[in-house]
Amino acid sequence: MTTVLGLKAEKGKKGIIMASDLQGTAGDQKSIIRKLHINKSRNAVFGIAGIYDQEFENFLEELKEDKYDIEQIVETGIFPELLGLNLNRWDNQIPDDTYNGLFLATNFEEEPKLYTCWPLGGVEERLGIYMGSGSQYVEEYLDSDFDFGFTAVDEDELNNLLTGDVTTPDEILAIKEKLDLILEINSTCDGATEVKQQYDELLVAKMDEIEKIVLPLLVNLKKNKVKDYLYWPGTQRETQCELQIQKLLNITRG
Repeated sequence: MTTVLGLKAEKGKKGIIMASDLQGTAGDQKSIIRKLHINKSRNAVFGIAGIYDQEFENFLEELKEDKYDIEQIVETGIFPELLGLNLNRWDNQIPDDTYNGLFLATNFEEEPKLYTCWPLGGVEERLGIYMGSGSQYVEEYLDSDFDFGFTAVDEDELNNLLTGDVTTPDEILAIKEKLDLILEINSTCDGATEVKQQYDELLVAKMDEIEKIVLPLLVNLKKNKVKDYLYWPGTQRETQCELQIQKLLNITRG
């Protein structure tokens, strides 16, 4: 599973944050593959996703050795060499799932920028990028609008909140109940493997549910590190925490 992430800092010091996993897969074989690379001029970093074969390895080495004019590519919005790489794979016919995608982080004239390089050669400036087969998990937590009800504030903002009129919602939106996974215990030997597989799937599903409860809290606590205080009204905090406690208990003890 590939997960490559890029985020542009919009406030404070300018910069690009990039991250990736290191797992490569060839059939049933797992290996460690570097998915973030920097060019020889040290003014561009690129993240990779997709097919990793000799053709792409050659393309990657040319990127790292400054064989392509990255500054011109981002200015024109076209990456012809990436298009050519994918067209060769598709034999100039219908696109399929054997392709490569890239994202670029550049720093020309002290101005960091982030770009998506699409398989058909288009280059688009972005504020945030996540790509690869694991991108759904990144999207789930980055795009989540469930913030647990607290807001990061500085000291002045905190004083304004404490001295002003503060209102908190009286009701918490009901959260849809998750479908229960039911196992039919089969006493026959033939059914034992199927039952074990169903149990494993249930375990994975429950762990996913726990992730969805715990990780948004941690992700939101990490946000806005320049703010030294968290504004989280007591009644709302109590309600939210009680709600999450009950959800966890329903999963672990239900």
